[in-house]
Amino acid sequence: MKTTNQLLDLEKWRETLIKIWQYYAAFPYHYGNMKTYTSVSRDGNHFLLVYKGWEDGRRVYGTIVHAEIRNDKIWIHYDDIENGITGELVDAGVPKDRIVLAFHPLEIRQHTWSPVV
Repeated sequence: MKTTNQLLDLEKWRETLIKIWQYYAAFPYHYGNMKTYTSVSRDGNHFLLVYKGWEDGRRVYGTIVHAEIRNDKIWIHYDDIENGITGELVDAGVPKDRIVLAFHPLEIRQHTWSPVV
């Protein structure tokens, strides 16, 4: 069973992820007719930042960042932000040992500060 502190941490992490996503979603694209959108799953554990629109007459769509809160950790599945969002999470108070760089294979992850799970 999760303690009250763990539940408060998870809620704070959700709020932090939403604030970071909203910050990046506000940046306008410099080319094409593109928009950036945030998406949070109903259970509040999956966070997507995606872009979609038109460029040179063709449809464009893609993921910018995908994170998930699972097993009391934030799993970064995909991160296409120039400097990554990990530093922002740490600056916001998320302990490094609670951030999993899931886009790295296990054999690489063991050489980073990311937990090997």
